[in-house]
Amino acid sequence: SGLHIGLLYSLYEKFFGTPVKPLSLLAAGLLMYTYGVLSLWRPSVIRAEIMIAMKVLARAKELRYDSLTAMSAAAVILIINNPYVIYGTGFQMSFLAITSINILSKMLPEKVPEALAQTLAINLSLVFYQAYVFNYISPLAVLINLPILYLAGISIPLAMITFMVYGVSYAALGAGLMLPLTMIPAVSVTETMTRVNAVLTLGGRSSFDVISPPVWLMVLGLTVLFFGCSEYAGILRLRGLKKKLAGILAALLLASLFAGVLLYEPISHDEIVFVDVGQGACTHIRAGRTDLMIDGGGSRERNLGEKTLKVYLLKNGARDLDLALATHEDMDHIKGLEELEECFKVKEFVVGSETGAKYTVSDDVYVETLWPPEVKEGEKQENSESSVFMIHYDGVRVLVMGDLEFAGEEAMLRYYRSIGREDMVKADVLNVGHHGSKTSTSDELLEAVSPRIAVIQVGRNNYGHPSDKVLERLEKHGVMVFRNDRDGAVGIDISGRGSTARIKAVHVMKESEG
Repeated sequence: SGLHIGLLYSLYEKFFGTPVKPLSLLAAGLLMYTYGVLSLWRPSVIRAEIMIAMKVLARAKELRYDSLTAMSAAAVILIINNPYVIYGTGFQMSFLAITSINILSKMLPEKVPEALAQTLAINLSLVFYQAYVFNYISPLAVLINLPILYLAGISIPLAMITFMVYGVSYAALGAGLMLPLTMIPAVSVTETMTRVNAVLTLGGRSSFDVISPPVWLMVLGLTVLFFGCSEYAGILRLRGLKKKLAGILAALLLASLFAGVLLYEPISHDEIVFVDVGQGACTHIRAGRTDLMIDGGGSRERNLGEKTLKVYLLKNGARDLDLALATHEDMDHIKGLEELEECFKVKEFVVGSETGAKYTVSDDVYVETLWPPEVKEGEKQENSESSVFMIHYDGVRVLVMGDLEFAGEEAMLRYYRSIGREDMVKADVLNVGHHGSKTSTSDELLEAVSPRIAVIQVGRNNYGHPSDKVLERLEKHGVMVFRNDRDGAVGIDISGRGSTARIKAVHVMKESEG
């Protein structure tokens, strides 16, 4: 949107000149305001409009205009208005793009066309950012963006003219008029843009997935890139001031490492994470380079496997998933895993695990199936047949109940009592059954499991999950409760091994609503 407002203003200047007189300032201001409203005043649009206003003011007062200074002023204004704006990708990408244009594009030969130079500069810096935030890299981005940029320069002005004519005619006549002269070409060019994009991106095959690099490495890459292309770095090289140059690079390294410490997310290194998948369940077990997942949520509205689980795994350094286990076949437990398997490498996928099955990661890390004794082949696995898993992690035990209800809990406890192994269900952490439903998590189960911590995997729902009765029972048994709907993702940090293993900390990470 910041680029689009720049295109609109450039065309305005080309046809009407720099707005200096009151009438031309009013017309330019109306154009800027209209586009701002249409784009919901995104940070990139506000940044662009502040910079344009400063440029117009500088020309009117015959003052020197500097793009980086204007950009910095826009950043200060946005941050004063809302300090949290700095966490938005729109803010970050917009200011990163302008910085790249002002620093990197000037290092390219003068023979390179301006549009190509700017596109090259932006894409060079965004490689680091895209890898960290979006987990993909597109080597053909420059070739794709150039034709899209030129087509946008045609479609956006035509669309704005059509919109403004419609608005004025509606206000004057009570019925909006469309101009075929602008509307039809605008629609045609826009459709052409989408087709060209689909062709040039090879149907999405022009980019490839990458795991997120460490934040300090991204910061170091960007700062070294900008410094290396700066005028000051050029002067240091010409004067042969190698020690000073090395000192600055060392300072950039230290600053990057400090940024990594400031932005460190403990949950990204926790051994077990109860992933926030909304109204569903998903448990991630991380042991060295081995990754297991029990359940994966599921939604009718969105592809959780591609949009949530794949992104989560890439951001947490997983190039593949060694094992996916489903407690049963309800949509909010298995659908996400099925979707993940279509877009991410899943080495093994197990549905219908029965008592006694064991999935070994190492001598001290394994997953054991406690229930049910039998799953009927060819039939859907219902709540009453939900697999129950015990995660053994260096001596810490985590019980995952799936959607097992009272009858199933009672049958499981009766079975282990009959063989004299009731201790099999004891656990440090309980993944509460059926998202905290009133038909699960009995007093009898809590007495047998005796957990210190309980995690309820729940999102917005109309089922009344979690039930007040379940919360009361957990409180009565002195269990500390964490919930995905309130706390976000919940991570268990485990230290020590064997008899000395303990839960060192519980970390939570709530995603921003915006």
